[in-house]
Amino acid sequence: AKSKTFAYTVTETGTVAGVTNSAAKTISVTVTDSGTGTLGVSSNVTDNKVIFENTYHADGKAPFELTKKLSGRDFPSGDVWTFTLTGDDGAPMPAKKEVKTDATSGDSQTLSFGEASYKLSDLDGKDTKDFTYHITETGNVTGVTNDTTGTTIDVTVTVTDNKNGTLTATPVYSRESKTFTNKYDAQGSLPLTGTK
Repeated sequence: AKSKTFAYTVTETGTVAGVTNSAAKTISVTVTDSGTGTLGVSSNVTDNKVIFENTYHADGKAPFELTKKLSGRDFPSGDVWTFTLTGDDGAPMPAKKEVKTDATSGDSQTLSFGEASYKLSDLDGKDTKDFTYHITETGNVTGVTNDTTGTTIDVTVTVTDNKNGTLTATPVYSRESKTFTNKYDAQGSLPLTGTK
C-alpha cells in the first residue's frame, strides 16, 4: 500500500474588540492506496471538524483621590494627616493604600492613591458589579479640629462591561467634593491680676 500525507493550515481572519483569535490549525490528511481500487483517507481532525475557540477579555481602571483642606490657616511644614484606603470583599486595590499630607503652603492639597485595575473576571460573570471602598483620615495637629462630618469617605465603584474589550469603572464618593476639611481655631489665655 502506498500513502501520502498532505498538510493544510486553516487560519481565522477578522478582529473584534476585546477578542483574541484562536491560533492557526494544521490539518494532516493521509491518503492510502490499498491496491484494490479504493483510497483510504484519514486525518488528525476529530469528527471532520476544526474548532476555533476565541477568548474575550476586558479591563478598566478607576482613580482614587481626595482633597485635604484647612480652614482658618495655610499648611505649615510639619502638618501631617494620613489617609488609608481599604476595600470590601477583596475589591481590587491601587498600588498605594496610604497617603500623607506633605504640603508646606496653601490651604489645600490633592492626594492620589493611584488607579485600581479591574478585569472581566472581577465581575463574577455579571455585566455590572459594584465595589465598595473607604478612605479614612487619621492624625491630629494642635489647634486644628478634624472634619466634623466624619473621618471616613465611602467610595462605590460601579464596573460595567462595555462588550468591546473595555470596562467602565465609575467611582462615586459619599462626599461629592472628595474633601476632608479641618478647621484651625487658635486659642490663648491672658492671666489677669489686679491689686486693690
